[in-house]
Amino acid sequence: LARNPDDELYRLGPGAIAIGARAMRANPLERAAQPELQGLATQSGETATLELPAGRDMLIVSEIVSAHLLGSAPSLGTRWPMYATSTGKAYLAALPADARTAWLDDAGRLKAWTPRTLTDRGALTRQLDTARRAGYAVVREELELGFAACGAAVMDHRGLPVGAISLGGPSARLTTKRLRELGAAVAQAAARVSAAMGYIATGH
Repeated sequence: LARNPDDELYRLGPGAIAIGARAMRANPLERAAQPELQGLATQSGETATLELPAGRDMLIVSEIVSAHLLGSAPSLGTRWPMYATSTGKAYLAALPADARTAWLDDAGRLKAWTPRTLTDRGALTRQLDTARRAGYAVVREELELGFAACGAAVMDHRGLPVGAISLGGPSARLTTKRLRELGAAVAQAAARVSAAMGYIATGH
């Protein structure tokens, strides 16, 4: 552990981070996702991430940072609430209906991160239904003003979501039309990662 002299709080030191990086490289999901993240980032010019569920959050475990100066701040190792992120919404949308309902029942009152954060259960449920039909989820300035992203769930051999991949960047660059285009590309990439994890799509 290392202590921050400004606030005296502890954080993971370089040794722990190195161990975590080695563990992720040994993770079959990370290995399967890495070339897809690289391809998405190269083709789109935006930041691509692989995120895993961590409690009620999504944790960024792998990242290819955008080549653009605007929107290229690294965020590896950070975690954000599922209901306000494209990856979290994609993950929730892919859950079985009873598991998704249980998550919403347990969520309680949802914090508004920005004026655009969906905190109403009915509105969130409708958005998750839309994401499930589309195969990807979209957020525009729900987590942070000026930021937009699209994400798609990665499924395992049981047909259950185990994580999600995304493309994100400034909302000024990621228009509604562009998010639809990128969302389709992210969904295709997530499907290839899912296949590598043993998932067989049923077509239902």
